[in-house]
Amino acid sequence: MQVETQLSDQIARYMDLATSQVKLTATGQITISGPSNMTVKAGSVTQDFTGTSIPYNFALTGTVATNSNLRISGPTISGGTTNTNLPTFTGTPETASAYATDLNTAITAAGIVGVSVSGNNLTGLLTITGPTGISTTGSIQQDVAMTTANYNFSNSNGSVALVDPSTTLSITEAGGTPVTAPTFTSSESVSTYANALQRALTSAGITDVTVSYPSPGRTSRRQAT
Repeated sequence: MQVETQLSDQIARYMDLATSQVKLTATGQITISGPSNMTVKAGSVTQDFTGTSIPYNFALTGTVATNSNLRISGPTISGGTTNTNLPTFTGTPETASAYATDLNTAITAAGIVGVSVSGNNLTGLLTITGPTGISTTGSIQQDVAMTTANYNFSNSNGSVALVDPSTTLSITEAGGTPVTAPTFTSSESVSTYANALQRALTSAGITDVTVSYPSPGRTSRRQAT
């Protein structure tokens, strides 16, 4: 069904065409028809619509894993919706910005309109933007470069050395504020110190660093590089 609207009249005046030659369909597609010698004037029609954004956050060293299977569903120029195929990776490794480019290629190939993807390697943010109603299936899996630091404690006669209050170990991620375990005045066990350090990291919003004590006399921390 085609519906003539006030917007049709406005576009017709802009294009110097009769109203009957400009139609705005119920699917939101503008069709301009005319004789073969018709020339569309230079310029463009810009949309103003209520949209939605779907964000994905990456660790600053994170890249897109090959087992990612994200598909995007969005509107087509002919009406209705369709889904993208899985994008072909072009990056080695596949960064957030490279994946955004590959998703945009998949969007174009699927005939989806009004949907775009942006990726910022500096902030680790990938965002899908489009009209209300867009959706995704599948997921994005990350590959994150990791580093591990071990701190060994002496083990004598079945007893592991304690952590001294003069300990000054701190952990920093991506140039942020150094994080340390809460101050303590008496020597404490390795497990107590490790747990306190883990809680301090969590409180600081650092969730990709793990502090563990897998065997007697050793504390380790594993974090994204």
